[in-house]
Amino acid sequence: MLAFRSAFLLVSMLASYSLVFGQFLEPDRQRVIASDIIFLEVLGNGEYYSLNYEQTFLSNHWLGLAARFGVGAYPASRSKAEVRIPTTISAFMGRDRLFIEAGVGVTFSFDSELMEQGSETVPTGIFGLRLHPYRNGGLFLKMAYTPLFRPDDHRHGFGIAMGWGLGR
Repeated sequence: MLAFRSAFLLVSMLASYSLVFGQFLEPDRQRVIASDIIFLEVLGNGEYYSLNYEQTFLSNHWLGLAARFGVGAYPASRSKAEVRIPTTISAFMGRDRLFIEAGVGVTFSFDSELMEQGSETVPTGIFGLRLHPYRNGGLFLKMAYTPLFRPDDHRHGFGIAMGWGLGR
């Protein structure tokens, strides 16, 4: 009788353990995030607006590293147009789809006068929140503090971005 009770107690404990902790073993809880994103950013690292492509090159369910390249253009006057090319590398950390992001980069600025002389290179940064899509695609949202560090003028921007993750 004692052996039966011990066996029953052991089976009950194992069943309870499986029911209680089985939720942590679900494979779909650790979904893979999208690695390619196209988004439009306003008042971000491109200063006014920019169309961007971002490639996530290292990610797991809570940490990621991404590189971004963008292009923005706007008329500065009747005879002059300005082009901004933001390039950044950022790390993001979080759970599920919500991540905190921090990064650094450079924004290249061209206008019709600088085309003959070269570009202005402006260091920039990123610190914000992002809602990242899963691998099969979906909505991408981002809000970030995006300072530009010019030698004569530091601009403190707060960018908003919206885009789409490209599914594979």
